[in-house]
Amino acid sequence: YLQLRTIYFNSQISLDITRSLEFDSFRLLSILVFVLISGSTVLLFHVFIKRFDSYIVNIKERIIGLLFGSILFLGFTYIVNLPVANLVFVTILIIAILLISGMHRSIQKASNAITLYVLFWIIVESAIGAWCISDFERARETNKMVRYAQKLAAKNDYMAEFMIAEVMTSVKNDPSISARLSNPFLSKEFIISKISRGYLSKYLDKYNTSIYLYSHSGEGTPGFGTTQNYFDIKSRYAQERNKTEFPELFILNQDLKTLSRHYMTFLPIERYGKEIGYIILDFRQKRLIPQNVYPELLVDNRFMDYEAEEYSYGIFESGFLIQSSGELDYNLFDIQNVKDDNPWLENGYLHYLLEDGRGDTIVVSAKSQYMTQLVSNSTFLLTILIFPIILFLAFYLIFRLYRGQQISYIAKIQLFLNLAFFVPLALVTITTLSFITTSFKQEQIDQKLEESGRLVVQIESETDAFLINITAKELLTEKLVELTSYEHYDATVFGTDGTLITTTQPGIFNAGLQSTRLNPRALIKLVEKHESTTVETERIGDLRYYSTYSAIKSPETNRLLGILAIPFFRAERAIENNQIEALTTILNVFIFIFILAMLATFQTSKWLITPLLLIRQRLGQTSFSEENKPIQWDSDDEIGKLISEYNQMLVKLEASKEALTRSQKESAWREVAQQVAHEIKNPLTPMKLTLQKLEHKVNKQGGGSDDKLVATVKNLLNQLQMLNDIVTSFSEFAKMPIPKNEKLNIVEVLIQLKNFFESDEIIDLKLQLHAEEVFIFADRKLMSRILSNIIINAGQSRRDEQDVVNVLITSEYVPGNASVQISIQDDGSGIDKEVVDRVFIPRFSTKKEGSGIGLAVAKHGIEHAGGTIWFETEWGSGTTFFLQLPEVS
Repeated sequence: YLQLRTIYFNSQISLDITRSLEFDSFRLLSILVFVLISGSTVLLFHVFIKRFDSYIVNIKERIIGLLFGSILFLGFTYIVNLPVANLVFVTILIIAILLISGMHRSIQKASNAITLYVLFWIIVESAIGAWCISDFERARETNKMVRYAQKLAAKNDYMAEFMIAEVMTSVKNDPSISARLSNPFLSKEFIISKISRGYLSKYLDKYNTSIYLYSHSGEGTPGFGTTQNYFDIKSRYAQERNKTEFPELFILNQDLKTLSRHYMTFLPIERYGKEIGYIILDFRQKRLIPQNVYPELLVDNRFMDYEAEEYSYGIFESGFLIQSSGELDYNLFDIQNVKDDNPWLENGYLHYLLEDGRGDTIVVSAKSQYMTQLVSNSTFLLTILIFPIILFLAFYLIFRLYRGQQISYIAKIQLFLNLAFFVPLALVTITTLSFITTSFKQEQIDQKLEESGRLVVQIESETDAFLINITAKELLTEKLVELTSYEHYDATVFGTDGTLITTTQPGIFNAGLQSTRLNPRALIKLVEKHESTTVETERIGDLRYYSTYSAIKSPETNRLLGILAIPFFRAERAIENNQIEALTTILNVFIFIFILAMLATFQTSKWLITPLLLIRQRLGQTSFSEENKPIQWDSDDEIGKLISEYNQMLVKLEASKEALTRSQKESAWREVAQQVAHEIKNPLTPMKLTLQKLEHKVNKQGGGSDDKLVATVKNLLNQLQMLNDIVTSFSEFAKMPIPKNEKLNIVEVLIQLKNFFESDEIIDLKLQLHAEEVFIFADRKLMSRILSNIIINAGQSRRDEQDVVNVLITSEYVPGNASVQISIQDDGSGIDKEVVDRVFIPRFSTKKEGSGIGLAVAKHGIEHAGGTIWFETEWGSGTTFFLQLPEVS
């Protein structure tokens, strides 16, 4: 606030984007100062709110602290006369929002909420800045309206006086006027026309002008003078109290209680050093003053009436309108019910009232653009504050990439979304402004060319007459002035050699502001290249403008008669106004979309990053020894597929964990089996040899008394043989080699087993296969051993009442995972429920003579081939083993 106040109250710099698009060095420097002050304000405020949040935790203490601080600050600002009470309430509101939302804590956490925090401060700073700019612009506008009202209340119209003085000088020095006035046989209409159309400035259109001619004796010229003698009129009005700073110019409304000015000038006309007549110019200010639409090129800057273009005004006497100017209709203005506030807003206008002390009331009005300024400047400053942040982020990202550092996923999301906003904004803005500028320029050019074309047709005959008779120049000038006065524009006619013929503003050429020679580019195009029209850029001092040049041709012979030039001065300002309107509209729309986009970006990135953070958290918690829970995700989008893959990974991890557990158990059983086989097998051989020798000795001695001993020895030998078989199985299990997988036709293996068990008296084996060739990738010998072992186990499960165990082997294709499933079903006794969970554990067996390693070997071999093995059983009805193996094409 103080920074902007200093700029506005100590300079003419304006930061209002609705005023101008011109960015000179002082304006750019002021914008840079605003950006730096805004950044430092945010940093200081962040430190304050951080400390305030840390040290004062109790809500009641926070409220008391804020109120106490606000009272102290308001007291200080009252003492130093700073009207910032509203900012105190804004500050309290900002503190409350931050404390409630906790956005300031996002810096410590380095979270995604930093984006919201930065956006919040950008919006706050731009809104406060726009608020200050709009208030200061209104204060500056009010000061200008006050000065303009005071100028209107002044007795003199200094600019009009300056312009009349210029007319006086031109009239006195014009030899054609003195020649006409001295010759009683020449028409005096020329003098009236020459003065009114050749010398009266456009500014003087606000005055009703009367021109009176008198002879050298002071008598009025018939039809052009007054009945009263020139010297009587002069003695009456040319008094000391009516003098102005210009000789022979007098203001006559000094004693009148009205602001309507009345000027009169008395001009002695000399010829050859002798007074031959007199002219009186009478200027009375109109009640309704038209807007001036032409630049005053001949006016001293001290007398320029710039405010007249911006403001409307009305002058009231006793509540009745006596004079007005501008677009506002003061006839509907109720001066009696004016509010006490001054200035005040009413019907979209800002009004200022001034009483001049003579009973008259002046009301100066200007269109109020407060809300437009507020919104447009907010979006403009927001763009200004965002720009350095984008530059910083761009350089920071480039630096990180240059250093080979990674950019976070959320930063990439926000970066691409922001680029998707700003790049189209820049392109649309540049394209729109360029299109508006080009279109508006072309529209003005087309309009002026159309006007020029109409004027050319209407002055063709006068131009042709002038070329035939040079005395017809006055007719051409009169016709040109008459036609251009209807359309409110100036025109100049040049000859085919580029010399000036006539113009509606001779003062510009007489003062040397513009050359009396035609623009050489236009001369080349229209005379040498025979073009019909052209538009050229002109310059008078710092004033840039455009002129249309049109060829004036004879309607009969099509001969080039001359060249018509029409300048139009207001193109640049009009184009800038259109550019400002377009730019502010684009900024307003796009910044509104930007804020929504940033919020959407925050929510989108948060929504996108949440499942990734969840997956990262779960991955960090994934353990090989503990239970891993899957992630629940209802959507089937890309994130859902990622989570599905993660859940499948958990399933595979659990399977790997079980496989590892089994592998560890098998490894432990292998080690135990190897050690048991080694420890038991060593004493078995001498024991067996001893028993065999004892059996041989007993058999050699003979005798019935030794039958019991012989039976005992045989029983011991059988037990030793059984024990030896178990030891051999353990040894084989411990030494079981790694399977050597190969492509094989499993149907051939099953058929071989069918042929092998054909002669078995206990097992009745049958096959039901879905194909003649089913290829898998497995160890042929191991696969044959596994199937054979399962069939043998089926035969050993025969019930007491059974003579034969029926075994049925079937195969089928499983399309879901491209595998073949083999089922081995028997009608034996089945497996007891109490031992179902231990079937595949090594060294577990339900048979007295079993080693308990057959099914363990089977499970190991099937899983090594990439398959699975399981079984279904019902006690007393039988068992079915299922082998599912990947099929190889």
